[in-house]
Amino acid sequence: MQKFVLTFLSIIFAFSSFGQNPTIIYDYHNNIFNENQELPSATPFLLKIQVPTDINLVEVKIYKNENSNNPIYSTEWKRPLGNENQTIYIPINQKLRGSQEYSFTFHFYNKMESNERINLAENLNQHLKTYINDIVQADSRKLTLNKNPKQILNEMNEVVDGALSFYRIITPGQFSGFSDMVLQKLEQIKGKRTKHAKYYVASNNNNEDYTYNLRNKEIEELLDLTWRELNAYMNGNIVVLSDFREIKRYPVERSSNYIALNVGYGGTYLSGDIDNLNIASSPYIGISFPLADDRYSSFWGNTSISLGVFIKDFKDKEDNKITGLIINKPFFAGVGYKFLHIFRAQAGAVFTSTEAFNGFQNIQMENFRVKPFIGLSAEINLWLGFDKNRK
Repeated sequence: MQKFVLTFLSIIFAFSSFGQNPTIIYDYHNNIFNENQELPSATPFLLKIQVPTDINLVEVKIYKNENSNNPIYSTEWKRPLGNENQTIYIPINQKLRGSQEYSFTFHFYNKMESNERINLAENLNQHLKTYINDIVQADSRKLTLNKNPKQILNEMNEVVDGALSFYRIITPGQFSGFSDMVLQKLEQIKGKRTKHAKYYVASNNNNEDYTYNLRNKEIEELLDLTWRELNAYMNGNIVVLSDFREIKRYPVERSSNYIALNVGYGGTYLSGDIDNLNIASSPYIGISFPLADDRYSSFWGNTSISLGVFIKDFKDKEDNKITGLIINKPFFAGVGYKFLHIFRAQAGAVFTSTEAFNGFQNIQMENFRVKPFIGLSAEINLWLGFDKNRK
């Protein structure tokens, strides 16, 4: 027993160390990874990139399908204040599946110059002014909108998003849409009576001038309200897209295949009640078949179907030997769950016999018993094949 415990502990210490995540170099100029080598599978990695010092933000997106608009993973790097390093590191916390292909996009952003900021503000203001002028109408009775206020608000948001499509606002953040105050202003404009226009605006001419001036007044108030909301974004930390790179269908190395070997110690209930238990125990070895790949699914990947055999026969309280069918050792089947990377708790049924048999023809089913068991084992992954990098 002491020898087994020592062996058990040595296995634990031998397999308790884990390597660091690999570093992958992205060649900005040639648009390749690691001199065109395959990407690592089933592990996060660190992306190392050389960029000019005027690059303030890098956005990386990963796609499973090269024609998809929905990335499976997105991350970004922002240049810290005062940092002028050309070498940057971006953690990629997405485990890529072996033998698959993925597409990548890289967006590189420069800091916006003051003249660019002025041009952006003027361009955005002009787009909104043109749009609002088109949707606010006036006749002899009232002001009208040619669309529903909520639809207009959504389209105004789209106007802003379109104007900012090549920009990123680091602080206070990307434009999130106009507020309900703008919606309320649109609802006020809709149906406003023009026959009372002379009470709202001044005119030196006829009633048509009152109506025209009322329309312009409402448009200016709406534009002023929208610009006050946009001003916080326009005065923020804005960067502009300076370069875009794309890598399509880049290969990932083949995942290594392995079989999980368990070496542990378990016990079984033979008979008796809580005051007079008849139990037995023995070391065992077995194999486990995970219900999923634990590199991608934590719970199901750690859950397994386990099969194995006890190394020694059991002995009951009366010192009777209890063995197993066919292989003349008790064997088990059950479920297991791995924890702390190297331990697996197992529970299920152990199949025993009170007599040993030689050959199927000599099996006596009346001696056959099925009993519950529990066990704890250390798990060793035995790698199958050493050619995962072979094409």
